Amino acid sequence: MKKENKRFSYSCVGYGVFSLLGEYYRMGRIEIFDSENESGFAVDEGTFCLPLEVSYKIEEMFDNLQTDFPINIKIGSVQWCTEEVSKKLNIPVDKLNDPDTKEEFYTKKKSMK
Repeated sequence: MKKENKRFSYSCVGYGVFSLLGEYYRMGRIEIFDSENESGFAVDEGTFCLPLEVSYKIEEMFDNLQTDFPINIKIGSVQWCTEEVSKKLNIPVDKLNDPDTKEEFYTKKKSMK
């Protein structure tokens, strides 16, 4: 397949998620490159917090995306995602990154296999 030569291209970079949010979400950034910028570096970036069930599809879409015009997307919030994981696990939001809480969660998860 021939690669398009549009002005803007995008690249996803995943972050390590070291809280229990990572049980259900993948986080990262989408870097924006402008062919008119000669630095070779991203000219801007956006962040994402995506449910695992769709994260790779969306990342693949952005990794292959080229546009003639820049894009802007703002939907949801990390706080909203964190609150939903908190409800699902029945663990307070402020404890999702607590080392003792995580150890207890993973010990219990391992014993259920």
